[in-house]
Amino acid sequence: MTTLIMIERHHIGCEIPISVRERIGTSTVKPLRDGFRTMMIVLRIVLLFKPLQFFGGIGSVLILVGTIYGLFEAFSVRQGFPVFGALLIILGVQSFFFGLLNDQISAQRRERFDKYD
Repeated sequence: MTTLIMIERHHIGCEIPISVRERIGTSTVKPLRDGFRTMMIVLRIVLLFKPLQFFGGIGSVLILVGTIYGLFEAFSVRQGFPVFGALLIILGVQSFFFGLLNDQISAQRRERFDKYD
């Protein structure tokens, strides 16, 4: 996480080679449990740094799918725009605005911590 903060704030870093001893014993990693924890950490980092891209992408996909489905059903069945298509579009718009709100909150948090740099 520290590396991502440095990259976002355009700080320069470098790699320093280290030597490590070979591991003794067996691994205690459990693929399902630790994989889920890792995915949650990645999701938290993405939502901390780029919430608008995450929710905006989901919102765009939902709006596109809802529009295509709605128009296809409206022209093929000829009974008007389906409720499910409208629901997908509304959910997409809400997702986009949720991302916009999270982006504003994230920007305020970053501003507050930038005072101390």
